[in-house]
Amino acid sequence: MKKMIYSIMCLLLLIVITGCGLSNEEKQKRENYFTQAKENAVNYVQNKYGFKPEVGTAKCTFVNSDNFASNCNEEIIVNVGYKDKWFKVLINGSYETIEGSDNYQYDQISKDIINLIRSDFGAPYKYQVYYGYEDEGIIETYYNGNNLSEIIEKNYVMSVVEYINRESLESLEYKLKSSKYSRLYIVNYKSLDSYKKTSTHTYNIKGSYMEEYFYENSDYLKDVITSGYGKTKYYNFN
Repeated sequence: MKKMIYSIMCLLLLIVITGCGLSNEEKQKRENYFTQAKENAVNYVQNKYGFKPEVGTAKCTFVNSDNFASNCNEEIIVNVGYKDKWFKVLINGSYETIEGSDNYQYDQISKDIINLIRSDFGAPYKYQVYYGYEDEGIIETYYNGNNLSEIIEKNYVMSVVEYINRESLESLEYKLKSSKYSRLYIVNYKSLDSYKKTSTHTYNIKGSYMEEYFYENSDYLKDVITSGYGKTKYYNFN
C-alpha cells in the first residue's frame, strides 16, 4: 500500500515538473505568459535599477502555492541575472507592465537589518531573515540605504537571532515593546554545545513561531524573547 501511494505521488510530481497531462490550451497559455513575463521583467529591472539583465528561466505561480494545480497564475517568477548575480522577479505575464517585485537587494537589506539588530542587542551567533513573497525577499520597495524602516514596515520582516550564553534577555523586553521590528525572535542558548544538540535550527515562522520548539529544547536554552503582533513575551528556562 505504501509503495503504491509513493508511486502515485512520484507520478503526480512528474506531471507537475514536465507539464504532462496539461491541455494544449494550458500549455499555450503558459508559453504566452512566460514570453510576456520575461519581456516585462527586463523592462521592470531597467526602470527600477537602470541596468538591463540577462534573462533565464520562468515558472508559474499557483493559487495558495498549490504546485499540483493545473492552472498557471498570471503572476510569473522570472530568473534574471546581472554581473554574475542571479535574482528573481515576480511580474504579470498576461499583459505588458513594469510593475512587479524582486529580491535583487535581498543581501544588502538582510545585512542592514542584522546591523540594526546588532546595534540594539549585540552581534548574534546566527541569524535568519524572512520577508517578501515566499519569504525570499521579493518586494516592490526600492531600498536606497536610508529607508530601512519603510522596508520593515511595508514588508513585514521576520527575523530570528541566536546567541550563545549571553546575559539574561529579560532586560531587553522594554526595548521590544516599542521596537521597529515587525517580528523578532531572540533565542539564547546555554552553550555552544547546547546549540549543537538542539533538534533543529530551521524555524517555521510563517504566521506564528513554533512555540513547541522552545519547550522541546528547553534543556538547552537559557531564555527566549519574542516580539510581534504588538506583543512581547519572555521565556525563562533556567
